[in-house]
Order: sequence, then structure tokens, then C-alpha cells
Amino acid sequence: MSEKNHVSKDILEWDIYNAVRQSQLGMCIFKGNDHTIVFANETYLKITGKGREIIHKPMLESFPEFSNQGIKELIDTVIETGESFYNKEHSIVIFNHREKKQDYFNCIYQPLREFNKTITGVYLTFLEITEQVNMKLMSTEIYQKRTLELIAANKKLAFENDEKEKRAAELSIANKKLAFENDEKEKRAAELSIANKKLAFENDEKEKRAAELSIAN
Repeated sequence: MSEKNHVSKDILEWDIYNAVRQSQLGMCIFKGNDHTIVFANETYLKITGKGREIIHKPMLESFPEFSNQGIKELIDTVIETGESFYNKEHSIVIFNHREKKQDYFNCIYQPLREFNKTITGVYLTFLEITEQVNMKLMSTEIYQKRTLELIAANKKLAFENDEKEKRAAELSIANKKLAFENDEKEKRAAELSIANKKLAFENDEKEKRAAELSIAN
């Protein structure tokens, strides 16, 4: 290889290294049985609140909070199977400068293969999506709240409609009863009118007989 080509390759490798180091995606490489961190770019360090001191240290030594979040087991699985794993909206708790944070990430765990195809570690790439997930959760919460409010309002409306129907039925019965009572009163009034007319007729007849008797006497 010429010196010019060697220099060009060194420049290219340096450019690639800088691009990875400065990427907006978080990137990290774990190697060995204890998942030693051999590389972490600036985004990874910024999100985790760690410094370069974590390099060449086992993952759980730098991040003991990962021990009960299934991350070690996930990395072990990728190494054992040799298959990449995509974890969407993965919730991870991180102690950032002693402050407990729950963040969300879209993560890709890829097996790291050497030239002889041996898998010696895992290459992690992730994008933080905490804000988007929180907005979605908030939207879901608002939607659920509105749905519950709508269900409650519909139940209240159904109850009020039932009460109105009951009152309408009671009012209908009361009106029918009143109409019946009015009919009965009209019947009695008619009967009384007939009785009064009959009584008046009888009184007239009595007066006529009394007058005739008076004349005869």
C-alpha cells in the first residue's frame, strides 16, 4: 500500500470515527462476558450523564440500575443467538447525576462480529424519544379521560331520559285518571240534571193537582 493510500485510509477512518462520535444517535459497544464498555459516543455519555471514566469498565459497574431492567439478559441473548434485536419505545431508568430518570428509546442491539465471524460483543444504537412517548401517553390519558367523561355523561343522560319517561308515564296515568274522574263528574251532573228535571216535573204535576183540587172544592 502506498503512503498516499495509507494516509487517505487513516483520514477516512478518522472521519468515520468523528461522525460516529458526534452522531445524534447514542452509540455504545459492549464486549466480553461482563459487557465491558469499550466505546461510547458523546450522545450516549450525555444522555446517561456519565463521563469517559466508564470506558473499559463493566456495564453493571457503571450502571448498577441496569441489573433489574433486563438489559444484561437482552445483550446475552443477542450474543448467544447472533441475531439483532429491535426494541421500540424501550423504557429505561437511568441515574443521571444521582437523579432518577425514566426515559424512552428506540434501540437496536446488533451482534459485534470479528473477522473470523466470532461474536465478541454487542453494538448498541439508540434514539431517545422520551418527549414523543410522553406526549403520546398524555394524549392517550386525555383520550381515556374524555372517554370516561363521555361514558359518565351518557349514563347520566340515559338516567335523566328514564326519569323523564317515568314522569311522562306517571303524568299520562294521572291525566287518564283525571279524564275518567271528569267523565264520572259529567255523568253524575247529567244524572243530577235529569233527576232535577224529573223532580221539577213532579212538583209541577203536584201543583196542578193541588190547583184542580182547590177548584173542585
